[in-house]
Amino acid sequence: DTAHGIYLDNCLAVWLYHCSAEKFGGAGYYITRNNAGRSQHIYLQNCKSENNKKQGFYVLGSYLQFESISALNNEECGMEIAASTKCINVSNATFTGNKSHGLKVAPSNSGSVYAAISGNNNSGYLVNGEAAANTYVNLTGTGNSLGINNSTIRGRVTSAD
Repeated sequence: DTAHGIYLDNCLAVWLYHCSAEKFGGAGYYITRNNAGRSQHIYLQNCKSENNKKQGFYVLGSYLQFESISALNNEECGMEIAASTKCINVSNATFTGNKSHGLKVAPSNSGSVYAAISGNNNSGYLVNGEAAANTYVNLTGTGNSLGINNSTIRGRVTSAD
């Protein structure tokens, strides 16, 4: 249940390129902090998370950059951005076929997200609380997969329908 593919806890200045986390018992990528600190300055490029038992990407930290990532067919969210995450930027992301939301954002986040979302079982984009007031999103999707729950969007949302 906690066998994550790539687990970063309280890390500083980590770069991951061309990684794949597939078929793990936990999240594909689990980036978090302990009580003493926070993961900071984490950069992932061309990374994929597929068929994991939890989230494709679970993120809690500061100054995080995700470029050209994909979360496909995971048992939970494609990407979950946890509370108190600061300065996260996600660009050219794809969240497809996940059993829960494509992208789930908790309160108190800041940053920007540019993502294509399709075919997730729940809404494409879920925001709990006031996260959208601080997070700029630019989302594209197809069908009903881009449903937006509990959110006031800052940015642009388009559907291919």
